[in-house]
Amino acid sequence: MRLSKFLVKRVDGIRAVSSGIRDKLVRGRADKDKIRVIPTPVNIEKFENYDRDKVKNFREEYHQNRKTIIHVGWRDPLAKDYPTLFKAIELVYRGYKNMAFWQAGLENLNLREKIKADENLILTLTGKIEPEEITNYYHASDVCISSSKHESFGKVLVEAMACGLPVVATATIGSKEIVVDGKNGFLTPIGDSAALAKKVLYLLNNPETARQMGENGQKMVKEKFNREKIVQKILNFWQDLIRNK
Repeated sequence: MRLSKFLVKRVDGIRAVSSGIRDKLVRGRADKDKIRVIPTPVNIEKFENYDRDKVKNFREEYHQNRKTIIHVGWRDPLAKDYPTLFKAIELVYRGYKNMAFWQAGLENLNLREKIKADENLILTLTGKIEPEEITNYYHASDVCISSSKHESFGKVLVEAMACGLPVVATATIGSKEIVVDGKNGFLTPIGDSAALAKKVLYLLNNPETARQMGENGQKMVKEKFNREKIVQKILNFWQDLIRNK
């Protein structure tokens, strides 16, 4: 921590992946004029392409054509706040029985022990997923949920939106950079499982609104998180630093 504070005050430039990170740096006495906000580049086109046969199989065989909620996470379980997530799924199920839940990326976890519900609720733990396969899981889902306590940049939310999914996420620094509340999804207080469940239920019960939010999100991420544009912004930032030396 001391080293980072020492370096921040002496570097020529700082790239922050979100406005929230920039604000934290400024509060830590970094020079705001040295900071440029440039998000993480995402290959949006990759998530528009998927295996239709696999997606059909996921929907029909795995989840019996039920509405499906997906959560993607395989690192930092404390940050992901799984207790809040699993409680939210319980609450959603109480209000909407014809549903299923993907937990994508985690291994060696018994969802039946974590989520209190009867056998009618379909719970699927995918285990490790290769990067080129995750797009099929998004396209086989209806809502993406995120219960994180903190995220510098919500890459999963960008990926889900690129696949046309509305998202319900806790209001972390990263998610607030991506989710426009009420337009491409919903933001809820961190740690509030009831609030997460309420918004997910709203989307499940209002499919036309969910579809429109998904379209809004897809359009937004294409404009804001296009990989080529962001890589060019990073290159421009480096070139500016060199010219100003």
